[in-house]
Amino acid sequence: MMHWLMPLSLFFTFSVFSYLLRRNLAKDFTRYNRLIHAIFFVLFLLPTGLIASRFFPNNLDVGWENLLWLGLGSLVWPVANIVAFRANHKLDAGTFSILNNLAPISTLLIALTILGETPSSKQILGAILLILSGIVIAVPLVQYRLIIGSREILIGVLSAVIIGVGYSYERFMLTRIDFGAYLVLGWGSQVLWAAILAAKEYKYLPKLWSNVKLRSPILAYGLTNALRGMCFVTALSLASASVVGPAANFLSVIIVIAGYFILGEKDHLLNKLLAVAIGISGLLLISN
Repeated sequence: MMHWLMPLSLFFTFSVFSYLLRRNLAKDFTRYNRLIHAIFFVLFLLPTGLIASRFFPNNLDVGWENLLWLGLGSLVWPVANIVAFRANHKLDAGTFSILNNLAPISTLLIALTILGETPSSKQILGAILLILSGIVIAVPLVQYRLIIGSREILIGVLSAVIIGVGYSYERFMLTRIDFGAYLVLGWGSQVLWAAILAAKEYKYLPKLWSNVKLRSPILAYGLTNALRGMCFVTALSLASASVVGPAANFLSVIIVIAGYFILGEKDHLLNKLLAVAIGISGLLLISN
């Protein structure tokens, strides 16, 4: 049987390209936010899910209760993508990925209050360290008003909270229905929500699609984002959300390094490295 670290490693690889592409797109084309994500969900996530579902158990007779959960809960991922894109308009890839480390906190809170899981003292300490890592990266940026302000920091934190909810939701659904069924019905519901949310922006599609310099990175972003999503859901199907979620946030280390060398994001490097070090300590504790 496949170990969950294998798809998670591929998740890291595709995530680097996805984060860097999103950062470049968000800096100049934030007005196309919902439309860009509708393209991603319709052209990439939907066919990826349908093809992959053929290789996994996919009993689509999930019952009305699960259909309701899928229909309502699937809204979380289109919203998470839209909010993350908006945050990247001002937040560089490294800073955003560090703030994203806060996602396991909302995952842990949901696991405690809704899923009936009980966190250990180590997990509580890990959550405190994750909060501290967010403070370390956020306070200097807000204090000196360099490049970004408190509003952008709050949007980044909101993105992390929503993503944490998404982790818990997906794990919850994967305990109720087959993996293949989730790829068809769960991802299908996400595609529907993304299409609805972008309805007012379809008028920009011809203009966007005719711009080759914009079309190419959008397609590349859509492909890498779909592949990273496939790898992450595969890892979730093999292990619990309380383990995979925190482990996935080691991505912040990779993104900070990639942002430094590829995008030249050298601002506040010492703060980023300190925040990463604290965040890793918290992740190690929260995943035990």
